[in-house]
Amino acid sequence: MRPFLLLAGVLSTGCALAGRSGPILAPTSIEKIATLTVVRIATKGGIAHGCPVGPRDLLTAGHVMMRYGHAGPEAIPATWSDTSGHSGSLTMLYFDARRDLVLAESTDVPFARWFALASTPPAIGTRAHAVGYDFDNPSLSQRTVSVRVTGLLGGDVLFERSAGPGSSGSCWINEAGEVIAIHHGNFPRGQKKETASGSGVWPPWYPIAERWRSEEP
Repeated sequence: MRPFLLLAGVLSTGCALAGRSGPILAPTSIEKIATLTVVRIATKGGIAHGCPVGPRDLLTAGHVMMRYGHAGPEAIPATWSDTSGHSGSLTMLYFDARRDLVLAESTDVPFARWFALASTPPAIGTRAHAVGYDFDNPSLSQRTVSVRVTGLLGGDVLFERSAGPGSSGSCWINEAGEVIAIHHGNFPRGQKKETASGSGVWPPWYPIAERWRSEEP
């Protein structure tokens, strides 16, 4: 089940400090940095999250920016906003034909902050952090979770649990403040338990090799 929150029927299916531009250096706390940098995404179909990885580059889950209908998948535009009042529009550049991962571009304004990417896979048992929505708050403010890495599966990273509905596309961040994966879904395991999954973004899984890039869904 993917934690992408659909507005129609409200069904669950499925990242420098304020005023500073550029990659984050010397974070004061991973959770604070995450909520300042991970952006919220809204489309015609629902709400999710996105992970800025450059001045205009953003990674998110493929199903956030692609609609799947009878005629096949279709790329859809989106809007983004951060907790500092910045906002803009998103267009999909291409997606990973193997995985639920999209590279998008902020087409009108650059991101105020962005993350560095991890260069190696995370070790099993290490801690990671992600951002979701706080549905107990009427403003849908962001909430963070801190969980452990439980495994690696192909190019995906597995985690104890997700940040809940609407967390698709959120960065999974290690203790160094680097992105290790982009959240895309959950797998049920036993009664009221789940394993979360994210697309890994260390080489060679990212940047996406040209042979696996697709501009058309």
